Amino acid sequence: MSGESVFFVGKHPPMIHITSEQMAILDAAVRREGNRRLADYIDARFPGILRNLDVESRIALAESYRVKAAAHEFVNDDQIGCYMDLVVMYGPSFYSAPWFAPVMSDSALPADEKLDAIRMLLAEVGVTL
Repeated sequence: MSGESVFFVGKHPPMIHITSEQMAILDAAVRREGNRRLADYIDARFPGILRNLDVESRIALAESYRVKAAAHEFVNDDQIGCYMDLVVMYGPSFYSAPWFAPVMSDSALPADEKLDAIRMLLAEVGVTL
């Protein structure tokens, strides 16, 4: 099976064909659902903080912070959720604060290690992320 497409059975043609347009639609739907879950997470973690926003505005806000988190290499849902926690707790420019900047600006540090370092910094002052 090495090297064969998962869509081929033996020497038969592909069982299904997904066009790039269909894939783009699927990607957009998955991303939108992820943004909705992220907004729900923030609403549950910090009740009322999003109360003045309708559903579409919540999803748009989550998307904007997903993009900002990705700029710091935070790309999976857990990392983005932690990024949002930090935004809510310390402001949208938390990454430039003196206690976070050395960690957040270290391009050699993978996202999970950045989060571990931030958790240790916060633990020193009694905050759990």
